Amino acid sequence: MLMISRRSRGPKGAILLVALLIQFFTVSQTSVPAQPVSEVIGSWSAPFDLGVSGIHTVVLPNGKVLLISRKAVTTGPLARVWNPANGTIINVDHPTASRQVYCAGHSLLADGRVLFAGGNLRVGAKDGVKLADLFSGSSNEWSPAPPLYQARWYPTTIELGGGRVLVFGGHEKEGVWSKRVESYNKSATERTLLPTSATRNVGFYPRLHLLRSGKLFYSGVTTDPLGTASRLFDPGTNTWSPVVDNLNFGKRGDGMSVLLPGLREVLAIGGSPVENTSTATASTEIIDLSDPAPQWRTIAPMNHARKESNSVLLPDGNLLVVGGAFGPGSYDQPVKVAEMFDPATESWTDMASQVAPRTHHSTAVLLPDGRVLSAGGDRGTYKETGELYSPPYLFKGPRPAISSAPASVSYGQKFSVGTPDASQIEQAVLVRAPSVTHSYAFDQRNVKLGFSPNASSLTVTAPPDGNVAPPGPYMLFILDSNGVPSIAKWIDVS
Repeated sequence: MLMISRRSRGPKGAILLVALLIQFFTVSQTSVPAQPVSEVIGSWSAPFDLGVSGIHTVVLPNGKVLLISRKAVTTGPLARVWNPANGTIINVDHPTASRQVYCAGHSLLADGRVLFAGGNLRVGAKDGVKLADLFSGSSNEWSPAPPLYQARWYPTTIELGGGRVLVFGGHEKEGVWSKRVESYNKSATERTLLPTSATRNVGFYPRLHLLRSGKLFYSGVTTDPLGTASRLFDPGTNTWSPVVDNLNFGKRGDGMSVLLPGLREVLAIGGSPVENTSTATASTEIIDLSDPAPQWRTIAPMNHARKESNSVLLPDGNLLVVGGAFGPGSYDQPVKVAEMFDPATESWTDMASQVAPRTHHSTAVLLPDGRVLSAGGDRGTYKETGELYSPPYLFKGPRPAISSAPASVSYGQKFSVGTPDASQIEQAVLVRAPSVTHSYAFDQRNVKLGFSPNASSLTVTAPPDGNVAPPGPYMLFILDSNGVPSIAKWIDVS
């Protein structure tokens, strides 16, 4: 109860009374327990040192993270392996001083090693290289792979359902595009040049996605002057389809595209009409490749225009977009607030803001514990730091646990996942080991699995084939009715 004394009478008393009433009702309204902010927008850690700028970032099958920057003066590319479990950092610089992995393409092979194809001749040059390398997370060692047929700077690598890795696009040298397509076998011991029927100019880091049909969808998000046109590539015939459709926005330079859970829809995000020189757009559009006549459909825009940002598919199927810049330059007006896209409602929601400007040459990856590492950017005091984002699902209750899971499964196999929370589980998903650079997450995919609960375990069905889940390492998550994910178990699918 609010008590009013005799002193409240008169002009001065009236003023005091009004102040007391305002204070009373303000306190009354805020005294109701509010939903914790972190449960709504998540939270970021303070920036911490990684010892290198994460221009290229790969989550290895042992849960550690490989981060690579430009080459040093006396050694090859600067590289570190960071352990999220204890924060330790190991120096794994490339031993060859003449090698520059900077702006290479990279994919995890079926055996968990990382293939790096192409790169930069030297800092300041726009010439590509023919070199290719392998990195093993189990030994922290580099080894050579068969060289490319064409020198490539800014190429895309993508794994097919059978384990082959194709290499598309990039720049051979100033004014000369790398138009031929090449293929590495499953173990990257052999390199093959595809027939000229596969030849096409697809620009820098062409955005390619493996569909359930085994075909590749080229979204058109690229620096190619013809980058508004989306097409299909058939690895069985080594041929391109006619234009599927043109992006509604036009060319999305420095933008992104993501294959959403369900593996039939591709989302195109942000970018700018002219890469590096024009301001960003907040617009987004989506295409359903299961339609008989697929067309790009404009949907709700992001809350913040951005380019040079990164996308992370989370275990719950939502998409987190991190960093980027409004422009006009690649570093101008950084966007620090993250956004969450819900594929079910096609809506965007602001999340917490990070401290560092993560613009051009930044990366973001999902970790096995469900957090997101945001790193890189090659300007300013934060360039060799990382920040950890804890999504809202980590604040919604206790996490389900995986007590046991097989190290590997075959396609279509039914396998047992031990968990004391079996009756509470509503989802089981595989998330491909992330491999990211230049706003592109190579081979990124979230694969939902069928399962049935038992007393203390789940009987889970592995993906039916390699077009759904290309062979290699995946993070297996189980999620409860609140959407809270477990800590992942690594599992090889083959």
